[in-house]
Amino acid sequence: MKTAICYLSCHHGNTRKVVEAMAKAGSVDLIDLRTQSNIRLDGYDCVGFASGIYMSDMHKTVVEFARQHLPAGKPVFFVYTYGGAKGRGTKTLRQVAEEKECPVLGEFSCKGYDTFGPFKLVGGLAKGHPNAKDLEKAQQFYCSLFPQPEPEKPCTNWKFETSGPTGLCRLFGVDIYQYRWQRCNETATVIDPHYHVEKVFPVYKVEIDGVMHRFAAGEFSNGVSGFYLPEE
Repeated sequence: MKTAICYLSCHHGNTRKVVEAMAKAGSVDLIDLRTQSNIRLDGYDCVGFASGIYMSDMHKTVVEFARQHLPAGKPVFFVYTYGGAKGRGTKTLRQVAEEKECPVLGEFSCKGYDTFGPFKLVGGLAKGHPNAKDLEKAQQFYCSLFPQPEPEKPCTNWKFETSGPTGLCRLFGVDIYQYRWQRCNETATVIDPHYHVEKVFPVYKVEIDGVMHRFAAGEFSNGVSGFYLPEE
């Protein structure tokens, strides 16, 4: 999943710390809107927008960038930090997303040290934030946006399907050597049908006409390979 987070972080770098923590949890391109503005987002699968809360809203630079550059239909998520009140939060950005028919995957917020205006006279608000716990929660939020599929359960029973000279066997109705095999993280314990001895073969998967197939394959003897399919 190719993701970009477009952010603006002023004063104490609160938002920058949060998005940098998210970037450590996955493959993320961080786009600092103070230094980068002519960015194309078409090539990303998902886009995040992040800033602090300024005058009860997310920074206008972030909102305007989303309004101008966010592609229609692109999945989005929002991140913001705040000192005292959340204000309107992501309401304005959500309106932009709705106008562009972009699905909103979620939003994350946490407190951030704030010395803006009169807060400076009292030493600021939310001093020490975002802290380690805030950043850990930020990473958890980002990971929750893209849940990993459950791994395939390993097959314990394999049946012999075919064998022949290496490079010339047909499987699933095709010349299996004309397709790209992908090694799975498992092995298959099989019985050689000719000598009735136990062998351990690697398991592969291959896509044929849009359908994914699993099989085990290995050499019976020099130049002769055997193929096994999982039993239903």
